[in-house]
Amino acid sequence: MMDISIIDHRYFQLFERIAGLLALISFFYCILVFIKRQPRNLKTNFHEEKLTPASPPEVAGAWPIVGHLPQLNGSTPLFKILADMSDKYGPIFIARFGMYPTLVISSWEMSKECFSTNDRLFATRPPSAAGKYLAEAMFGFSPYGPYWREVRKIATLHLLSHKRLEFLKPNRYLEIDNCMTRLYDCWMERDNLIKQNGRSTTSSVKVDMSQVFSELSLNVVLKMIVGKTLFTKKNKNKEDYTKEEEEGQKLHKSILKFFELAGVSVASDTLPFLGWLDVDGQTKQMKRLSREMNLIVSKWLEEHQEKKRLQTLESDGAEREANDHKNHDFMDVLMSVLDEEKEDLFFGYNRDTVIKGTCLNLILAASDTTSVTLTWALSLVLTNPSVLKMAQDELDTEVGKERNVEGHDIDGLVYLQAIVKETLRLYPPGPLSVPHEATEDCIVGGYEVKKDRGFVIDMTEGPGFTMPKLLRVMDMAIIFDHHYLQPFVSIAGLLALLSFFYCIWVFIIRPRNIKTNLDERRLSPASPPEVAGAWPIVGHLPRLIGSTPLFKVLAAISDKYGPICIVRFGMYPTLVVSSWEMSKECFTTNDRLFATRPPSAAGKYLTKAMFAFSMYGPYWREIRKISTIHLLSLRRLELLKHGRYLEIDKCMKRLYEYWMEHHKKIKQNSTIASSVKVNMSQVFAELSLNVVLKIIVGKTLFIKNGNEDYTEEEEGQKLHKTILKFFELAGVSVASDVLPFLGWMDVDGQKKQMKRVSKEMNLIASKWLEEHRDKKRLQTRKTSGEPRGSNYDDGNDFMDVLMSVLDEEKGDLFFGYSRDTVIKSTCLQLIVAASDTTSLAMTWALSLLLTNPNVLRKAQDELDTKVGKDRIIEEHDIECLVYLQAIVKETLRLYPPGPLSVPHEAMEDCTVGGYEVKAGTRLIVNLWKLQRDPRVWSNPSAFQPERFLPESDGGFGGAEAKFDFRGQHFEYTPFGSGRRICPGIDFFHQTVHMALARLLQAFDFNTAGGLVIDMAEGPGLTMPKVTPLEVHLNPRLPVTLY
Repeated sequence: MMDISIIDHRYFQLFERIAGLLALISFFYCILVFIKRQPRNLKTNFHEEKLTPASPPEVAGAWPIVGHLPQLNGSTPLFKILADMSDKYGPIFIARFGMYPTLVISSWEMSKECFSTNDRLFATRPPSAAGKYLAEAMFGFSPYGPYWREVRKIATLHLLSHKRLEFLKPNRYLEIDNCMTRLYDCWMERDNLIKQNGRSTTSSVKVDMSQVFSELSLNVVLKMIVGKTLFTKKNKNKEDYTKEEEEGQKLHKSILKFFELAGVSVASDTLPFLGWLDVDGQTKQMKRLSREMNLIVSKWLEEHQEKKRLQTLESDGAEREANDHKNHDFMDVLMSVLDEEKEDLFFGYNRDTVIKGTCLNLILAASDTTSVTLTWALSLVLTNPSVLKMAQDELDTEVGKERNVEGHDIDGLVYLQAIVKETLRLYPPGPLSVPHEATEDCIVGGYEVKKDRGFVIDMTEGPGFTMPKLLRVMDMAIIFDHHYLQPFVSIAGLLALLSFFYCIWVFIIRPRNIKTNLDERRLSPASPPEVAGAWPIVGHLPRLIGSTPLFKVLAAISDKYGPICIVRFGMYPTLVVSSWEMSKECFTTNDRLFATRPPSAAGKYLTKAMFAFSMYGPYWREIRKISTIHLLSLRRLELLKHGRYLEIDKCMKRLYEYWMEHHKKIKQNSTIASSVKVNMSQVFAELSLNVVLKIIVGKTLFIKNGNEDYTEEEEGQKLHKTILKFFELAGVSVASDVLPFLGWMDVDGQKKQMKRVSKEMNLIASKWLEEHRDKKRLQTRKTSGEPRGSNYDDGNDFMDVLMSVLDEEKGDLFFGYSRDTVIKSTCLQLIVAASDTTSLAMTWALSLLLTNPNVLRKAQDELDTKVGKDRIIEEHDIECLVYLQAIVKETLRLYPPGPLSVPHEAMEDCTVGGYEVKAGTRLIVNLWKLQRDPRVWSNPSAFQPERFLPESDGGFGGAEAKFDFRGQHFEYTPFGSGRRICPGIDFFHQTVHMALARLLQAFDFNTAGGLVIDMAEGPGLTMPKVTPLEVHLNPRLPVTLY
């Protein structure tokens, strides 16, 4: 009876504890709900009762002392048991591993919070039997501190850095080649045996690929770390093994045993008072295994020390120092690094222990995880023959069967990369993370995690620490919390306390937008109206995504909600402005506050160091100043105008020669039409790119007509396609831009495309920069000793000037960027922006003229009257061509280069239109909608250049006649306004007006068969025309003027 009463009493205590825990969780949940409802700026003086966040929910059924060990022990792998618990208790909960409450994480959101916000706090490891007996001085199991940081830094720098891996690449590839040779030799022996016996059996050979992958991985890692390989021949009988291969087999078995023991449960890890007890002999096995591995590595260390002594005798100090970090394996390098330390001990360890522990750590981790991944990958593709076939088809297509795969081929094998990623998703090397320990109190998922220690124990005998080929896995991360909830003395006491706190919080609650103190009440401005129908997390994205261009969707929203409203782009509230009054307030009163850009995937992967996409700060100010003074100022444009006009002349000549070739064909065949069909979208793109390239990098890429006899035109075509792709990607919505927790995802491959485009542009710019450096070196030799003039930008292109300006800077870095990065990015930024906006404006202008033949006729009549047909138009003539200028203005009104402003972000709280705008709110100005405001523009969707002319010039004579596009008239701001206004307005003005005037003077245009031109706008940061502009043209000037 006594035993039964004891058991009943224990169960009663357990029930009381669970009930108390559930009640306490409910209490904290109520408190959290009330906290979320109170206003942000609420100030109160109730300091007597300070509530802390709740602890995470705990799994029910914990036993005294042993906790949940009875539930965790069994034949089912630990990660599957914890996964089942997560299905029941949620993505974060407490499971008691013996006497230690452990925080179990099974969602990426919680994992991100642990390893980003609280990364430093969870950086250490808890003490364990494996760490004490099995992994001495192995930094992978060491607590967070100076030893871990120093050894990890050495390992990263001298073995795992990109530079070091690139240097050791031949060794890795040699071992892979040797493995392929051994497999082929094994097949050859089998094939010869079949031929000798005259049997008709299959010629394929049976191979244990798990063993092959283990030996290959170990050989590769050993070659890099200790400079030797242990498996050198194909599979054979044990009696044929060499001494080194016996050592290799022994080491391989030790590695497998290491990971098995590192993942087992030792009694003292969960019940510390049993530290003296070794129930299953596991501690003894750890000690024996540690001795075995230590003997092997000690032998290698002695060999390296002997080799170093011989080298010291044979070579002088200078040669030794020069070669220490280059031609030796990692053990040699580590010996050299530690020899430079003055103290006998290295953070409490002797040097030999550090060398052996670090090398063993790297050998163990790299070899096992690599071989396990290869084994699972091959298992999966054999289970899915279609995937195997697609992988081999990709190899045959991208590489072929005439040569071996090389390192540079891997980038092209995207399907193979996807197979590896999917393998790691389904079968990660470690199904549970190595245990972490909280070094300070912190918050995870809204729950409080106390500073203390804890463990993750694998209670199974099979799976071990890594994941051998037995079971499927679910991703899981483990963190620890030694704090556990004490139940209240009684349920009645808990309810009384709940009632007390509830009364306190009722008095504290206030409306959201009211600041309260004992003296006054002051109402703060209301927030802007928010568009209805926002979804949780994704906001209004379902309404914004579709076939309709975003600027038109936002224009429709503005028609309903007014000229200023909040639209939620995912998790980010965005202020959408579509009236000139609101725009003026943003870019005058609040100009500085809206001068920065929000972070984005395009800014990170596509536009590195491009100042137009940079945050507001000293780097943006300095580069913009340099670009404005040395490229876009009126003085500099005047100096470079000859280059611009020369390219325009060449373009007219190419068009005329193209027409002449067509005319010759007409004489041979009278059925051909007299006019020639030309893709003007391509012509404008090539012209704009040539003009911009000429003044920025001093070269042109499109020099002849037709599609053959290109010199540098292939490079030009590639650059043009890259620019188009740039603007398409820059205006694309990437998931992480609106849902930041999806930063690790690349759903549509857009980030990958951004990286590829960035890499392509960087290669082109690097080639130009190298050419400029060679030219500068030659000039320096020729003019050595002569003083350099103060106007070093005279006669040079912008890249030359930028190189000279940055050479005067003292530091190696320019605001955190290397000088080459700044030069390439700035030049690319200007090339991309100037060429695209210029070509699009000309394309839209000619499209509008062809859609409105009467306007085209009036423009050519003005040219004939003011200039005539007996000479080519010159720059001073542009001033008189007021109707042509009005055409350009009207084109920019209807089709601004960017229909939506590049996003801004509020750096501080401010007021716009009487509404309060919080810091961090993003801003988009709908220029397309603003410039079609019926309050300002009569018949706003019609193409009427006369609106920009006074009555004296045949215009409407309204206020619009005084508008220009320099950002001072906020009713008309095609290039933006404020600090972030486009700096290239003067360049645009001179180039577009001259090019368009020359074109209209030189040729007559009409559409093919009188077809209506498609005026549909395409997606992207700018406003491209969906269909190319194809026209028929005929010359209208004397031959001598072409």
